[in-house]
This record gives sequence, structure tokens and C-alpha cells, in this order.
Amino acid sequence: MLEIRRHYFLEEYCIIAAERNKRPSNFLVAKAIPGDEKDCPFCPGHEERIPPTLAAYTDDGLLPAG
Repeated sequence: MLEIRRHYFLEEYCIIAAERNKRPSNFLVAKAIPGDEKDCPFCPGHEERIPPTLAAYTDDGLLPAG
């Protein structure tokens, strides 16, 4: 619930949202365990799970897929 508070010295008002006091650490999920890459499409050995390349940028410029 929002709350409007007055600053005691500056004669200004501000809005306080108590439900927004969460920090990024409140949303952490379980960390990946090293060696548990069976579902990771980016890990070596799972190249077949990566979708086809649409375009590739190299030193020679843009190479279209195909």
C-alpha cells in the first residue's frame, strides 16, 4: 500500500511503497551445480539442441545463414 510522507526539514512530500522493499537476494533461485549440465544447450556436447544460425557477424562482415 502506498503512503505519502512529509520530509521534516525540506517541506517536501514523497511516496513510500512498503511492498517494494525487496532486494535482488530475495529472488535468488537454486544455483546450478557444476557438472550438472545435462539440460544446458550451450554446454559442449549439446550442439544439436541449439537452433540454426540466422546470421553470423564475422571480421568479413555479415554472413547470411544457409
